[in-house]
Amino acid sequence: MKTNKGVVRYLVPVAAVLSMAVFLSSAELQAAAGTKIQYTEAQLVAGLNESGARITRNRASKRVSFIGVDPHRSIHVEGVSAGAEPERNARVIATAYGPLFGIKDPGSELTLMKTRRNAAGGSMVRLQQVYQGVPVIGGELIVNMDNAAKLVAMNGEAAAVPRGLSTEAQVTAAAARSSALAAVAKWYKTGTGALRAAAPTLAIYDPRLISPSTGPVRLVWRTEVKSTQREPIRELVLVDAA
Repeated sequence: MKTNKGVVRYLVPVAAVLSMAVFLSSAELQAAAGTKIQYTEAQLVAGLNESGARITRNRASKRVSFIGVDPHRSIHVEGVSAGAEPERNARVIATAYGPLFGIKDPGSELTLMKTRRNAAGGSMVRLQQVYQGVPVIGGELIVNMDNAAKLVAMNGEAAAVPRGLSTEAQVTAAAARSSALAAVAKWYKTGTGALRAAAPTLAIYDPRLISPSTGPVRLVWRTEVKSTQREPIRELVLVDAA
């Protein structure tokens, strides 16, 4: 990572894929789970320990980043059904344990990224964290279930987005694109004419989800800059949108 006047640079080993999903309200998810009881973190952790679960926490945030059990000790969560869609079951599980990861309202904070079969013969569901509909870079939950829709593992991290953070950009997409091209041209000592940038999209950036950092959570424009020539240039660039 490299920063330069409101521009954050990353090498791009992977590309994020966003998808639309139907939101369920907290009330609907709680109803699906058959309860409106709100457990404290200590109670949730005590229950997981009783089930023999392994729990890992992020050293910086102290939040849970991983829950896992042996396949033969998979955890049944009230409200899941083996015959239901994997996404629905994953959301019920996220409602139960999401608060340990920093997700308070899975209905509005999570959208579907991907669903596939896993090694346990069940389903893996990857959920993207969003804030007011804007995706959070690096914020996600991955729920692994067995073929009975019981929880086998859950991992991920979430940004602690401050209340009141605006999702209205003060910098235009065109200006952000120009800044990204200029920054990459400077880093590689080339002209902007030898580069092209993808259409910028808004995102929430919490540096603590990407690398050890204490920087603030902020709204950014996200774009990928590539070379139009043979030079192997491919950079994920974040431009401050505030």
